[in-house]
Amino acid sequence: MFLLAIIVKIFGSLSSYNMMTFIPLFSEVLICLAAVQTSLKKRKYYWPITIGWLLAYIGLFFLVVHIKDMWPSSLFVRILCTLSLYSAGLGYYHAAFDENNIDILLAWTTVVLIREAVDVLYSFTMLAFGVDPRTSIIFIKGIPEDYSMLVNGFVNDAIHALYIIGIRLLFVKNDHQERDVEHIRLVIGMSVGVSLLTVVVKNFLVHFYNADAKTLYYTSNATILFTSVILLFFRNALLKSNNERNERRTIHMMLKNEKAQYETLSENLKTINMMTHDLKHQIENFQDRITKEEVESLKDAIQGYDSVLKTGNDVIDTVIYEKEMYCKTKGIVLTCNANGASAAFMQNYHLYSLLNNALGNAIEAVEKLDDNEKKKVGLSIYPDEEYLNIECYNYFDPLKSDIEKTTKINKNSHGYGIKSINYIAERYKGNVSIRKDGDMFFLEVRVKLNCAPSTYNV
Repeated sequence: MFLLAIIVKIFGSLSSYNMMTFIPLFSEVLICLAAVQTSLKKRKYYWPITIGWLLAYIGLFFLVVHIKDMWPSSLFVRILCTLSLYSAGLGYYHAAFDENNIDILLAWTTVVLIREAVDVLYSFTMLAFGVDPRTSIIFIKGIPEDYSMLVNGFVNDAIHALYIIGIRLLFVKNDHQERDVEHIRLVIGMSVGVSLLTVVVKNFLVHFYNADAKTLYYTSNATILFTSVILLFFRNALLKSNNERNERRTIHMMLKNEKAQYETLSENLKTINMMTHDLKHQIENFQDRITKEEVESLKDAIQGYDSVLKTGNDVIDTVIYEKEMYCKTKGIVLTCNANGASAAFMQNYHLYSLLNNALGNAIEAVEKLDDNEKKKVGLSIYPDEEYLNIECYNYFDPLKSDIEKTTKINKNSHGYGIKSINYIAERYKGNVSIRKDGDMFFLEVRVKLNCAPSTYNV
């Protein structure tokens, strides 16, 4: 509205009444488009497209006003003019953002719903200050005529922006996860249907305005506000459910892959143990044919493959062996103090996935350290009266590590490693806690002893 006030001041008004009725729609759509687009991926030529579209949109506004001047009594023309300003926003999103059609439509319907809700909120705000929105858009009276449009335009846009940003923060999250198309189509279809009905109802009320029909006006606007907010709630809940479902699917796929990885690694480890056992006997048979130094050298080489930790649990032994072999190549010291027998109730691939992710994250963190003395990773596994405790700890560099993201175990900013650990812990009626102490990082997992894992629908 403030931008149009400047343009009108320079070029003059085409029609004061029709311009006044369409100015709020113009400004509200612009602010909503700007607020919602932060969740979309911009195209290469975003700024030229945006500037070109803004100029075209201003031109469309004056064209709409002119057309309405030509048919001032036509309700059909009024509805078409309103829909054309909405549709221009959809065209802009398609042109300026590199997203698929579903995400574009979802963003655009969100713009329409927010705009309808904010328009009603602003009307009620005007009523609270003694201004009837059916007859005037001037919020502050008593200002000289030359500056009234500019001042009121600025106040109008500021109030709208506050409402729009508030609703945007409540209902629109920046995420780009894979969508369940059928559910999203339902949201889009309902939003479009309600928006079209809203446009018809509001234009009908304005067209057949009756100063005595206050009850109908207030009731209709309250219904529009309620419906828009409910749809935004529904949209948010559906997207959240969709994201959680996709997250579980991803975690299940990770667990499936890690199960196969564990089985392969376990078989390989058995083969290595058999081969090292055979090699030891072969060396004994050849001791009189090679020098003592060569015998010791061969024994040292074999020892590297035969130093499997025995914790009482084959899964823990396998994970430790795998990670220890890697740590030796990176100068990392891996220590383990585990009561493996206490973890026997957990399914093999659950335990493998949990330890693989926990140790993998810890090793990745210490690899970034410049101080070799701090390249240490520790793992402790022990039971108490009710829970099996799994603790993984390591040093980290706050400047090089993503620890601040990792500690937010309920946010979308971290990777699936912690999510997978949390998912497994919940299946065993347990929990995950993460804490820092200086440059030490502690991941603590507690799962209920002798608990059968629950199942989740994917």
